[in-house]
Amino acid sequence: MKRILQHLIEGGSLLHKLYAYKGMYIFLYTDDGTKLLCKPLSLDKENSNNYIVDIVEPSGKYNQGQDTISEDEVGYVVEIPIDVQQGIEMTLKFIPNVKDIQQEMVNKDLPSRVEFGRIKHKE
Repeated sequence: MKRILQHLIEGGSLLHKLYAYKGMYIFLYTDDGTKLLCKPLSLDKENSNNYIVDIVEPSGKYNQGQDTISEDEVGYVVEIPIDVQQGIEMTLKFIPNVKDIQQEMVNKDLPSRVEFGRIKHKE
């Protein structure tokens, strides 16, 4: 809500519902109830009634990656706390490739026994 008020104070309008959330991860609920985890990027240059968003968690007719959403389709937005947004960004940038790592470990001589206790340091 603070961002929408700031947007209006700066001379913006409510015609572009997603403008105040540009660059933030949000939950966007469409008018038909579809829930999307996405990041609004910019207005569509070809159609100013559309917004370009980066969809992280696809749903319904929307695909993962960049897609356009019409202003008319936007029902409401739920702002995600900044620390959660940072976690989403970090997770997306540093996704471990588990299959490749598993393949690297197939023929390695890994320990087959686990011991618990204190580590004895050599003095």
